[in-house]
Amino acid sequence: MYLKNLIELGIVEREFSVDARLKEKANRNRGLYSLTDNFFRFWYTFGFANISDLEDGDVDGVFEYSVAPALHEFAAEPFENVCKEFLKKLQKKNELPFRYTKIGRWTGRTTVRDEKQPGARAMAGTEIDILAINREADRYLVGECKFKSHPFRYSEYLDVKAKLSSLMDKAKLYYALFSESGFDEKILAEAADEELLLFSLEKIVNCEI
Repeated sequence: MYLKNLIELGIVEREFSVDARLKEKANRNRGLYSLTDNFFRFWYTFGFANISDLEDGDVDGVFEYSVAPALHEFAAEPFENVCKEFLKKLQKKNELPFRYTKIGRWTGRTTVRDEKQPGARAMAGTEIDILAINREADRYLVGECKFKSHPFRYSEYLDVKAKLSSLMDKAKLYYALFSESGFDEKILAEAADEELLLFSLEKIVNCEI
């Protein structure tokens, strides 16, 4: 009952993988619950966890030792949501490689890079920050969001390309990389590839519809 009320208030959401079927969504034991309101996320991450110090008036100490060191990492999740909304805006402007009918986070087992054997693939449970799928399920846009102080690394791009690579025989895969701090030279060298879309934080912020 409490969760239902929080969901109705828009404070909590029940999230499923973007390709989840109706039967799975009807199962009350499936799905992940998360806070959607960033004010509540901030409070329960930093405020509630340091309530004793805050009640003692040590606001500056809480910020310096608890909030400031973790604030950048805390912003990574909202950044993913911003990137998803950005893709929605591009769809409205017909600026994506195809028109999707589903968009969201993906979780499940898929191919990943085997770090012990360069070039090899293994099956493992993983997630994709943003996955957009067209109606026929023969076009996929795989999105990865990096809210970090260093450029998006080529090795990280290879990790993204490994995911869902088993679908390449029956579907066209595109990749959308989002980065707070730009991209390394090897990624930029492949920017002319029509299958690779690069979006910097500056471009996202300055997007106008």
